[in-house]
Amino acid sequence: MKTMRNNTFSRRAFLGCGALALAALIYYLLDRLWYAAAPRSRPHWFDDSRDWQQMDKAGHAFAAYQMSRIAHRLLLWAGVAPEKAHRYAALLGFAALSPIELLDSLATTHGASAYDLMANAAGAALFASQEQVAGKQFIHPKFWFAPGPYAALRTEKLGRNFAEQLIKDYNGQSYWLSLPLPFLPADYRWIRVAVGYGATGMVYGNPDQNRRAGYQSRRHFLLGLDLELPVRLKRHKAGKIAGFLSETFRLPLPAAKW
Repeated sequence: MKTMRNNTFSRRAFLGCGALALAALIYYLLDRLWYAAAPRSRPHWFDDSRDWQQMDKAGHAFAAYQMSRIAHRLLLWAGVAPEKAHRYAALLGFAALSPIELLDSLATTHGASAYDLMANAAGAALFASQEQVAGKQFIHPKFWFAPGPYAALRTEKLGRNFAEQLIKDYNGQSYWLSLPLPFLPADYRWIRVAVGYGATGMVYGNPDQNRRAGYQSRRHFLLGLDLELPVRLKRHKAGKIAGFLSETFRLPLPAAKW
């Protein structure tokens, strides 16, 4: 019993120190690489509710959900009780992203966004509510990216290479909610349906500025089948990793677009 208690304490201490170190490193790199070139100002708020056809808000919600999901697994590994782990995980998912608004608040070109904070809260709440109600995740937020022609028109904002475009170019991103098909037998629940959202034609975030520059942004909604790794293949370590990825990224399957 004493050995188990010591092991749990060691895991929690390792998890806490590792999380603090990783957060410090990430925010240092963001400050130096993402924000260093931007002129600084006093902390202020900025209304970006109309920008980027709200694709950045979908990204915030997706990231907060995934942060909560990862934190939940780590908390369970550290010995936190399941009935508490999902609540702590949601708080960590929200807390992990929200300090970005402090960096945003110092930029003269934009500022801290209350809508980003709301999106962070929505993503974390989606994770916690499913664990609270069902004890598992049955709605899986997913992401996909396909490079397009718009990044080349404004590389400093939309990305100079694939890695930057993956994060910055909202034209190539799509966000999905993957849902189970309850009428299928249990062995076939890896076949799902996905509802997606995306936008294109965005060289500038503000729609009026984008229009004045000669570009017409438009949003689109998507519907298609989705596939995940069957449960029977998730029993080994490699299968668990592949299963985790299949619940995070949507395969480029055909979909109807409106």
